[in-house]
Amino acid sequence: MNESAIPSFLQEIADAFGAIDGVEAVVWCGSAALGGADAFSDFDLYVYTHAPVPVEAREAVIAKRAIARQLNNTFWELEDEWIEPGGRRFNSMYRDCTYTVDEIEERLDRNSSLLGYTTAYCFSLANGYIL
Repeated sequence: MNESAIPSFLQEIADAFGAIDGVEAVVWCGSAALGGADAFSDFDLYVYTHAPVPVEAREAVIAKRAIARQLNNTFWELEDEWIEPGGRRFNSMYRDCTYTVDEIEERLDRNSSLLGYTTAYCFSLANGYIL
């Protein structure tokens, strides 16, 4: 995908998250990024950090855009979800860069699986678009 194919609203969100101290990169992956979206799909954003991103900083980015939001979900990873006017849905997940490198080494170099999430984690790393 070339940069002109990335929706401008995603770049706006990535720029807002990228302005937070400690954020290294914002990556777009998932069905919408890979051309397999349907009416129920959301936009999956992965925010890679060198320090925890305070909930207040995340909420400041999301609150400007959202008509509904849910912060600090921790079922799979630390994540926030929101809906924008018009119905677009977003899911932002926050990943520590050091932990991510350790995960790559553990899963791919040492062939150690993590029950239930290894494939999804590795897939998002391998297939995401850096915004």
